[in-house]
Amino acid sequence: MTEEFTRQRISQSKGPTLKFNGKLLASSTDNPHENKSRWLDNELYETPAGAWVAVFYGRNDDKDQDFVKAAVIEPGPDEMARIMAALDALEWTKVSRVLAKQMGWSLNLEIE
Repeated sequence: MTEEFTRQRISQSKGPTLKFNGKLLASSTDNPHENKSRWLDNELYETPAGAWVAVFYGRNDDKDQDFVKAAVIEPGPDEMARIMAALDALEWTKVSRVLAKQMGWSLNLEIE
């Protein structure tokens, strides 16, 4: 989505405020027409070190009632494990599946 890393500040409803340089990789919403009183937004950022920050927003017309949570997924050799961790953080909603599709992620697991 964006080409540059910019300073981000994610204030979670429960947990620490995350501050990082991030590049937005993908975002999704279930309120594209902005006509709902309650909706979900998801964002996925990448840091210069290769970590992902997955952000889940539960939105409401009353901004004071928004719910925000985020998870940091460290870089590593197991790409599927990182994808699963990001989707776990985004609660496997339809909105997160749209984000996964934007990222080109396969959600098929091969079990041996």
